[in-house]
Amino acid sequence: CEQGGLAPNAHAEAMGAVDDCCMYFCTGLGLFGALTLFFMGFVLQMGGEWYLGVAEADAKTSASACYLAGVIYLAYLFGCGMRISKASKKEELVDEPDV
Repeated sequence: CEQGGLAPNAHAEAMGAVDDCCMYFCTGLGLFGALTLFFMGFVLQMGGEWYLGVAEADAKTSASACYLAGVIYLAYLFGCGMRISKASKKEELVDEPDV
């Protein structure tokens, strides 16, 4: 079955460069998101709700939500890291010279 005039394997190979870029971009974005969310949770926990525009009564709940979202970002970051590791191993196998 062909999609857009390309065989399925050719389509996957054509998307390879975009896929590699996406892996690294998503990893960086996940790291930035996790660090930012943990920082925001810390600020809320230390009484900086005024800085983030959160009501004082909601600060503890908001800090917990930031920490939870940070953990979710870390899980996403771990998944991206595993994907990069897998892609790197494939490149090592392809780049090895024949003996």
